Amino acid sequence: MQMRKSCDRLMAGLVLPWIMYPLCVGLIWQEAKADSTWVYAVQISATVQTSPPQITLSWEPDLYGANSYTVFRKAKEDASWEGPIATLDGSTSQFIDSNVAVGATYEYAIIKAATLGYTGYGYIFSGINAPLQKIAASWFFSWRLMPR
Repeated sequence: MQMRKSCDRLMAGLVLPWIMYPLCVGLIWQEAKADSTWVYAVQISATVQTSPPQITLSWEPDLYGANSYTVFRKAKEDASWEGPIATLDGSTSQFIDSNVAVGATYEYAIIKAATLGYTGYGYIFSGINAPLQKIAASWFFSWRLMPR
């Protein structure tokens, strides 16, 4: 609806606005996609359950569409990320990890392959009844070493 109003204002002074209107909508649509930098993030939330132990990761779907989401997990003390624990369809917005233990902590990374060609990244640290821990930003440096 916003695109239509913007194009109506731009086309008001033209003699043949119906010819230019599709081009206008296309340009504004491209601008909206380019300005939506939040699409490069996968904003993850975690919900934990003690019995049976599981961690549920949830995220908002990509408004422009995603081909897939790849989920990685590692224990806090692990030096590097292993291969993916799941590769999910792009329409999925949740992953349940039941291979977890009460009292342990886990780092999760999710990589989104978007239908428009960009890649989105998300990271979350979670655990079930785990003691509070101080974490450093060292995950950022190992992020680039993750398999793609």
